[in-house]
Amino acid sequence: WNHYQDNRVEWLLDEPARAHLAEYVNAGVIGFFFGRGAEGATCACDANGDGTTNPTAINGNIQASYNADDDGGFFRNRAAAYYTTGAMSLPVGSGQPATATPTATPGGATATPTATPPPVTQLPPPAPGGYSTGAMFAPASVNPGGSSTITALVRSGSATSVLVDVEIYSSTGTKVFQDYKQNQTFMAGQQRSFPFTWDVPAGTAVGSYTVVVAVFANDWTANYVWNTNVGSVAVTNGSPATNTPTATATRTPTPTLTPAATATLPPIACSPRPPVQVSSAAGGGALQVTVTATGANNRVLSLQFSETRNALVDAGGQVGKSGVFTVPLPGTAATTTFTLRRAAGGAATVSLSVVDRCGAWDTFVGGGASAF
Repeated sequence: WNHYQDNRVEWLLDEPARAHLAEYVNAGVIGFFFGRGAEGATCACDANGDGTTNPTAINGNIQASYNADDDGGFFRNRAAAYYTTGAMSLPVGSGQPATATPTATPGGATATPTATPPPVTQLPPPAPGGYSTGAMFAPASVNPGGSSTITALVRSGSATSVLVDVEIYSSTGTKVFQDYKQNQTFMAGQQRSFPFTWDVPAGTAVGSYTVVVAVFANDWTANYVWNTNVGSVAVTNGSPATNTPTATATRTPTPTLTPAATATLPPIACSPRPPVQVSSAAGGGALQVTVTATGANNRVLSLQFSETRNALVDAGGQVGKSGVFTVPLPGTAATTTFTLRRAAGGAATVSLSVVDRCGAWDTFVGGGASAF
């Protein structure tokens, strides 16, 4: 009683490859309810209130319980692990939305048509080991002080776990926003969506802001995609619409869909590994450091500072940084610069990894007091 057995949790949630779940997802299933359909069936709780954690084993079920739940806490454990790994994305729709037809109502009034929203953008299938990326914007035009949700779309050609990064840049190349999600798992051919909200500061200049969708290794050591062609968000100075009562019902606009685009950077040869060149010049009581990723089609993607000793760093819009930190870059140039200042008298040194399209290149910059 309250300790019956079946294998549904194991079948759906205890298979690392998620092949069984994928069959259901591809068949149109959008979710599962777990629970008991009658008294006495196993509960993901201690329904008996007896604190029993390890009843007598049957059929080789000898795994130790996690807690006093009547299933030994197995469902609770596997459900948590599912969301820790990352919920599976549903297949996106295809085809044209249904046409809404007005229907007559008594008294001659016309009912508001029910419209089907357009389907989510379907990304093209990438080659094994590759990625397709795109984005949706809701809304695509926003006033200063408002917000826009950028939904990054990523489709992987192989089973993998990666970091999904979204960045926004002004027309002058200044980064105004960045957010990312680490350890995102994909099955081969799977497409997933990742929403990010840009809260536009009140003083943001009017103009068009380019959105970048990037895919990195989870530790930022390699860049697989840097897509600057997913679209843009317009910051406008339009006045808020006046809320005037009207007798005509209207439909809420659907999010603007931007056609998917794949990264356009040409291939790069990383064997042999092209070197990263680092040079510095004193000026204004600081060192002006220039970093260059050599090799055809190479780009500098980020600077990862692992240690600062009596040093303050100004880089990528970040000022006076110290300790351990990362400076993501637009990835559109092979050269970048940063400023190294002393926090106090004496020598100052920083250790960092320059991440380009071929991975990380470890280096350091600094010098004694006379170097500044």
